[in-house]
Order: sequence, then structure tokens, then C-alpha cells
Amino acid sequence: MKRYLRYIACMWFACALPIMVKAQRDTQHATTFGIGKTSHLDTYLSPLEYQGPELLVMSEKLRCLKRNSHITYQTSTLGRISSADSPTGNGGEFGGDIQYASAWMYTWRDCGLQGLHIHAGGQIQGSIGFLYNTRNGNNPAQAYLSADLTIKALATYDLHIRKQTLTLRYQPSVPLIGAMFSPNYGQSYYEIFSLGDYDHNVCFKYPGNGFCLDQQLSVDLPIRHATLRLGYLNTIRQATPNQLKQHHISHAFMIGYVRNLTIKRP
Repeated sequence: MKRYLRYIACMWFACALPIMVKAQRDTQHATTFGIGKTSHLDTYLSPLEYQGPELLVMSEKLRCLKRNSHITYQTSTLGRISSADSPTGNGGEFGGDIQYASAWMYTWRDCGLQGLHIHAGGQIQGSIGFLYNTRNGNNPAQAYLSADLTIKALATYDLHIRKQTLTLRYQPSVPLIGAMFSPNYGQSYYEIFSLGDYDHNVCFKYPGNGFCLDQQLSVDLPIRHATLRLGYLNTIRQATPNQLKQHHISHAFMIGYVRNLTIKRP
């Protein structure tokens, strides 16, 4: 287990390492808020699928190491909270999580079409969260902790309408390999943390046993001295650790603002 924990710690350190780079020039900051619908299933808590509303907030930073560089660095933080009801209407679940991601991507500009930029590369992401079931007496809650190596892409296109320039964006990411925490089937958290009964609670995952997809489609609209961002965020997370089934599917409408900054070297 210690070896798995060191593996997760190394991935988290790699997430934070690029923040120390001081050579960024052009930086784009975006903050968006969202509301949508989520459905989640966790057979550790219940065999039923719960559905309900979800609130989200996302912060993104896109940076070039220097002007006209082909290397782009992106960080994003996503927080969400949800409340869902069972199909029978006699129980509920409350959940939330925070996800942080750090990506390095290579940039291709004007890819056969003026105004089209494509970024692609690798990403390291980690998340922590919880899910609470109001009907359970024993084992009423589930904790989530994971770290993943991910393929990341971003495509932007500048669309000119009269004197306005709209920026269309699409960015998907798919984890390739990672690790997650999960109790075993029938194992309580008391057994894990009080009795020290470790039973494969750190599980490796890959698309075969834990397919995940995050994708975002948005448009940036310049309004006087500000830029408005409207978008759609879709999240699909599935996993089958330790004889359990988990999935979280979310559809959300996002709205926020964008700031573009130029940092000059002294």
C-alpha cells in the first residue's frame, strides 16, 4: 500500500511543479459557473441510480511560456456539489468533489484554416470527493480519491462576424492510467481505518475498468471591455473497483468571464 501511496504523491507533486515556472508571457484566465443535471450510481451505498441538480464552478488558466511559443501550459480547478433523489422518491444522496488538472500541450497554429489552433498533449489530474446517502445507517457515505495520467486536447477557432470576433472552443480529455481509493465489497470504513484491514483499497484503473471523459464546448463573446464565455460541460466517469460499480454522468450549462493578460519580463 505504501508503494501505491508514493505513486499518488508523485503524481500530485508533478501537478504542482509547473506552477513554479516564472517565464509565462501571455495568460488567459477564465472563471465560469454552471448548473446542470447529474446521475450517479455507487453500489457500495445503493443499487439504485440517483438523479438531481448540480452546481459547478470552474477556474482555468491558459499560458504560453513566451510569445508565439508552441508550448502551452494549462491548469484548471473544478468544484461541484449535487443533490439527487432515488427513482422511488424515498431517499436522497448528497455529493461533491474538487478536481485539479495540469496539462502541457504542443500548439499548432492555423492548421489548414486561418484562425484554427489545435493544442494536444498530456495532463495530470487528481480529484477528491464524497457521496452521502440519507437512508443508510451503516456505511452511509463514500469517499473518493483518484489521480490520473490523461490525454488532453484543445481546439480554438476565431470566427469573424462583422466587426466582432467570436472564439469557439472544444476541449476533451480521457484518462489513460491512474489509481483510485475504494473500499472492498462489504468492507466498512471502520475496518479500514480503525482495524487496519487493508483489502486492495488502492486500485489501478485504465479505460477498460474505469472509462472517463471530460469535454467542454464553449464560445467567447466580446462585450465592450469584457469577454463573456458560454459553454456546455459534459462529464462521464465510470469505474468497477473491488466488485463495486460506480458512475457519474453530468450535463451542465456554464457561464462566466475571460481575462487576457500579458506579463512582461523585467
